[in-house]
Amino acid sequence: MTTTDALGNIYFIAYLPITETLPNAPFQTTATAAEAFTFDFRAPIITKLDSGGQLLWKTFFCNHRTSISNIDVVNNQLVIVGSMNKNTSFEITNPTFFSTPGALLENVGSLNGSKTFVNVFNTDGTRAWGTYLSTTFTYGLRTFGNAIYVLHHGNGLTATEGAYFGTPKTNVLTKLSNTGTRLWSNYTDEQNFNLDLSGNVFLFGATQQTTGIATADAYQVTKNPTNINGLGINFDGYHQILSQNGTNLLYGTYYGLQGQDATAMIIPRNTGYFSLTYINNYPNPTDLITQGNPLTTSESYSNYGGFIISLFDKTPLSTDTFQLENVKVYPNPTVNYLVIENLDGFSTNDTIEIYNMLGQKIQQQNNLSETTLEINTENWSSGVYIVNVQSNGKVGSYKVVKK
Repeated sequence: MTTTDALGNIYFIAYLPITETLPNAPFQTTATAAEAFTFDFRAPIITKLDSGGQLLWKTFFCNHRTSISNIDVVNNQLVIVGSMNKNTSFEITNPTFFSTPGALLENVGSLNGSKTFVNVFNTDGTRAWGTYLSTTFTYGLRTFGNAIYVLHHGNGLTATEGAYFGTPKTNVLTKLSNTGTRLWSNYTDEQNFNLDLSGNVFLFGATQQTTGIATADAYQVTKNPTNINGLGINFDGYHQILSQNGTNLLYGTYYGLQGQDATAMIIPRNTGYFSLTYINNYPNPTDLITQGNPLTTSESYSNYGGFIISLFDKTPLSTDTFQLENVKVYPNPTVNYLVIENLDGFSTNDTIEIYNMLGQKIQQQNNLSETTLEINTENWSSGVYIVNVQSNGKVGSYKVVKK
């Protein structure tokens, strides 16, 4: 597991016998039997090399049985996500080992249980900050600008106020600043995500839901409800783009026909994105195929299936929007009202403009002075609207759906 920073320095994770000592380690010089994995009596270390391959520092990083699942870099600082599982032969003497004072979660779960964490290390190998996240699993780590995105199990942190996905689900996607402040958390059932070139979040997978997935401008607005061989309603793949401030669904679409479908990967590009989707139980070898090799026979249902790569070449209108970190617009979709909240407070020079999809301005608010503004949307026609917020010399654009 390796990563590099903007200066070309190289970071990697390895495992070292617990009998070793790292006398010049900037964080942890030794490991004990409590840290060892029983099969090889080793514990994880972090190593940093310069761009020429010369050692800058290395340190143990472990407390009980520690697994490091992901590493990345933000502002030339190393970000580490992982978990610890109590060694039942030893007591936990430092339950806050992976957190720092004032952390988002200084501890989580029971004393004897497993815990997941995110830690950030300074360039010299000392720890900048750390926090616990949940009690079981982490699934992914991404960084963008000064922000850290971590997908983890949902039995620690919960969704934040104003989150678009606020209904409890299995997992939680959390966005943190590079200093450890939580910016938002959203619920999700998925174990994968990616970021586009604006820091918006791609969520993807398979779903049986018939509502709450697609937006009005979707490639596929409705889910195919086929009942397959008596197995019940099929799964369709789906793609969703969550705004970088966590409060708006910029785009959502189903992707599948009468078979069993699941999107396994999304790869964003400057315009549009690629999707890698596994499909199964299709009657024809050319279903969902526009060019290239046909589908192969499925081992599961004696029909056709396989992995397909699809290019969604036209960037959805919604991905052209840019959200300000301090401004939230919710609920989205809206029915009767829309709240526009500025965490720093509006000033008299700020303005809000609302446009329909014909480009017509339907409302404008000037001389703002409060932290929140509530707009009545009862008389809006159903459809998509763009809310432009100008605050402190910057402009944010938010796509809102009126039901």
